[in-house]
Amino acid sequence: MTIEKLAPAGFAAFLAYLNDHLSDNGRDGTAYFQPLPRDASRLPPEKAEAFRNGMQTEAGKPGWRRVWVTRTDDGSND
Repeated sequence: MTIEKLAPAGFAAFLAYLNDHLSDNGRDGTAYFQPLPRDASRLPPEKAEAFRNGMQTEAGKPGWRRVWVTRTDDGSND
């Protein structure tokens, strides 16, 4: 496995992956892993936008953010 910085162009796919993962919160009788009701188990749009904008902001400047992902050896996120 490798850890790499996510490029801004990959954020939409990452957000889809993250929201799919978060939607499992409490599904089918499984445990809740975040303190939110199932209907709210997704990254809020304003947070997603803050990440999207922050990924394009120079490190150290107000609002900057970076996203790091782990990938398997074949390059997938699974």
